Amino acid sequence: MSVRTTTLALILALATTASVAQADAYDAAFSHAIAAKERALDENDPAAWEEALERFRRADRLRATKECKYELASAAALLRQSDVAYEAYEAALSLGLDGPAAEKARAFLDGQRSSLGRLDILGPDGAEVRVAGRLRGTLPLLRPLVVFAGEANVELQLGDRRVQRRALVTAGSQASLDARLAFTTPSLPPANPPPDGPGPDPAPTKSESNPARPWLLGTGIGLTTAGIVTVVLASTSLAARRDDLASHCAVPDGSDDCRFASPELQSSAQSDVDAIATWKGVRVAGWAGLGLGLGLGTAALLLPNAPAEPAPRAHARIYVTPQSVGVLGAF
Repeated sequence: MSVRTTTLALILALATTASVAQADAYDAAFSHAIAAKERALDENDPAAWEEALERFRRADRLRATKECKYELASAAALLRQSDVAYEAYEAALSLGLDGPAAEKARAFLDGQRSSLGRLDILGPDGAEVRVAGRLRGTLPLLRPLVVFAGEANVELQLGDRRVQRRALVTAGSQASLDARLAFTTPSLPPANPPPDGPGPDPAPTKSESNPARPWLLGTGIGLTTAGIVTVVLASTSLAARRDDLASHCAVPDGSDDCRFASPELQSSAQSDVDAIATWKGVRVAGWAGLGLGLGLGTAALLLPNAPAEPAPRAHARIYVTPQSVGVLGAF
């Protein structure tokens, strides 16, 4: 089997495994968010609601569902983040929210519409967008952001580059903010060529396959295969243990913990909780091995060839211009 065929097979296997793992990750994240919401309801503490809101955001980044959008909007509304709540309620309705929850969402939209507007933000792909200090998404945005009417303080960050801008937004209308030019680094002007032109082109150099490539590729394939097997095994075992915990625990705490179990089932419930924690660790190790294997395989394919012999030197020539002094060629 060729290297390219092996790589394609590994990518297909990874895509299948990743889709299952992503669904499992969303279910776990949403369960943890619901548990955080229940704690916030009991404690009635803004800090607890902030934690619940952040957990719903994490679940929403994994998969957009009407249930998660609705819970995210409810938590944001309680924290008076009406712009975030408005956006999430709209999204929940567009995903098919119905019943009393849909009535509550529409009532909120009707009550807040006069104090909000929309802001379309343009910038480099991958830049994080913060409005009034809160993270609102990553460019490119699927739709304009809902923001409070008035002056919106926007911050865009891409790597170490951070740009701050202000935009005036009118209630019920849409404004635009284009920050692409702020991230554009002006290119340096080309250096002036030597007065008497360039020297002769050097003779082409021969190259040979890099000796490190087979080792990197073999190690990468081995780690990738082991990682896929580990992730699949751990995910299957996690699902089975969670089912066992659900049957042994009278009052669960999310999908991975138990608040109360009857005396005769406490030992079994604790065993399930411990096993779930262990398999989650095994799955993390599997993902790490998978990522390392793919990285090594990619590095092997991109590794440059080693030169077999040095290139012949061209004649060196010194040139002087009003802007610079340089040498063309090499000794």
